[in-house]
Amino acid sequence: MNIRKLTLAVPLLLLVPFLVGHDLFIKLDSYFLAPDSEARIPILNGTFEESENSITADRVVDIVLAGASETSYLDVDGWDASGDTTFMTLRTGQSGTYVFGVSTHSRLIELDAASFNEYLEHDGVDDILAARKSEGELERDAVERYSKHVKAVLQVGEIRSGGWDRALGFPAEIVPQANPYELRTGAEIQAILTDLGSSGLSQREFAASRDVPLSTLQSWLRKYRAVTIPDVPEVIPVGMFSGSLSGFEIEFPGGEILRLGSGFRGEDLQIVLQELRRC
Repeated sequence: MNIRKLTLAVPLLLLVPFLVGHDLFIKLDSYFLAPDSEARIPILNGTFEESENSITADRVVDIVLAGASETSYLDVDGWDASGDTTFMTLRTGQSGTYVFGVSTHSRLIELDAASFNEYLEHDGVDDILAARKSEGELERDAVERYSKHVKAVLQVGEIRSGGWDRALGFPAEIVPQANPYELRTGAEIQAILTDLGSSGLSQREFAASRDVPLSTLQSWLRKYRAVTIPDVPEVIPVGMFSGSLSGFEIEFPGGEILRLGSGFRGEDLQIVLQELRRC
């Protein structure tokens, strides 16, 4: 059994630790660092709140600092495992967005059957758990081979740059889809609404495709229309109907349905909406 533990530090993602092992976290007081200066990076082995022991240098495969223009593989000279928390001292470069990461060698841990089954269930390794059930091995103890890989996105100085999306070559890692230091509250919702405007789908179809309740999608639309989001139509039909009067229908936040015939013009629809707003 070969399981790799991956933790991507704040501000991106944290994985919940489990009793059979410790997770690795990069936890700074601030992820905003000064350019061309010395930085001491704390690395916690345990939970995000407390490090239960440090990681000795002989367990380290790679220490990586990647920016927009280069990727540096650091040596262990700055590695300090003298206490319960590990520290890595490095020197920052010019202003920009960087990724810092650490990858460890694999280790073995022996688990009794009950602990291993609980571990598989907790971490969602359903295929291995199902295989143990089907093969009658739920009572069999296990030896797990694991390694740990942790990353954090750091902002050095004021300039936002590339580098945040650099893959470090770890056996398992998460690569952000956007620079977290350029995101603002609601940015993901805005992206969803922009996708809605270009999807060609009805609100109901789009909400189902994104696993978002229709009422939630409509609430987002109402709020973001107030700040004029590009490419989001004023009204999108939630469904089509046919029969003696074919056309489309619009569902309002209160659940009311407005049905419009196929010959209804967009200009007429805007007039209707303006009148409804006055009600």
